[in-house]
Amino acid sequence: MVAMSNRMTQAVVCSDEPIISGVTTLQLEAESAQVVEHYGPNVMVAVPAYNEARFIGSLVLQLCRYFSVVLVIDDGSTDDTAQVAKAAGALVVSHETNMGKGEGVNTAFRLARETEVEVLILLDGDGQHRVDDALTALKAVLQGGADMVVGSRYLGTKSEMPRYRVIGQQALNAVTNVGSGVVLSDSQSGLRAFSQRAISLLSFSSHGFSVESEMQFLMNTHQLNTAEVPITTIYREAAKRSPLKQGMEVISGIVTLASRRRPLLLLGGVGIASVMGGLALGFYTMLIYNQSQTLAIGYALITVLLLTLGVVAAFAGLMLNSLTSMMQGLQDDLKLVSEQMLPPLIANEVKQAHLRRIDGTQRMQVTTDTRNSSNQRNASLLIGGKSATARS
Repeated sequence: MVAMSNRMTQAVVCSDEPIISGVTTLQLEAESAQVVEHYGPNVMVAVPAYNEARFIGSLVLQLCRYFSVVLVIDDGSTDDTAQVAKAAGALVVSHETNMGKGEGVNTAFRLARETEVEVLILLDGDGQHRVDDALTALKAVLQGGADMVVGSRYLGTKSEMPRYRVIGQQALNAVTNVGSGVVLSDSQSGLRAFSQRAISLLSFSSHGFSVESEMQFLMNTHQLNTAEVPITTIYREAAKRSPLKQGMEVISGIVTLASRRRPLLLLGGVGIASVMGGLALGFYTMLIYNQSQTLAIGYALITVLLLTLGVVAAFAGLMLNSLTSMMQGLQDDLKLVSEQMLPPLIANEVKQAHLRRIDGTQRMQVTTDTRNSSNQRNASLLIGGKSATARS
């Protein structure tokens, strides 16, 4: 279980505007009547962050304009990420040490289950994602019925991504799509939205950056609906981590995921390749024998070895696939049960903020009703005055 700091930020209302549960439309009192959709506590925005003090404040301020619950998971940062996020209006949960992005995402899902939100939105903490794109992903869940919506950098909208990153990302896409059986144009995107069904089912074993790839494996396992929406990303600075090292970490994670969650694919692929190689070599051995009337003992032995290895690998894949499905379901259930035994982290804070918002909304409605009644009386007096003048 992830170690977390006992220090919790005080429940902070992102905006002074009163918000009710669900989606409400507020009329801002400004010279230009601007309508802003503000989503109540049934929607959580979570931002896993590690040493993102430069960008986290402005990101939180933008998110708070549209969402009541903005959560920052500080993954053991050594800078002022937690303090800046708190000052900007976010709820902050801190890991005692740097656990990796996968654990940050796990924490977000745990807190989403704890607070029983209907939609969870994930964004990266480096400011590369636009809030407008997060709203688009959210609406795809609410209106489109998707369980996971991925913001794709390769669907129609051109993102300012360096060329070497594009090549690396496409390679990771190919490996993830083949391994998971779910095809996406952007398997590594950090902007995602999840339905309540997905929130209740998903729990991740990946600790690092392969967590996005694991999501695709789990979409297949749980038969969840997946959709993509085009997004634009903004790269303000060079990558903090080596792209090559990060890519190798993701590929290693994908191979591990394939062996754990889809052993039939991995071992079945090895088995088929081995059998095909054995048949090809056996055919070549027969050609040699027909031409020289001499049996190539070495080739014949390798042929038998390859055919035997292929059959054994395919059989092992079938057996492990059955066992893995059973054990993985049991492991996920045990993990969710263990979460329920832990003390709540932010549920009380979110509920208190929600109650303050409802009370504020009721006061606003009373004020608005009183103001409307006063305006109607004034209008009636004015109309009455004009009518009296006309009669006289």
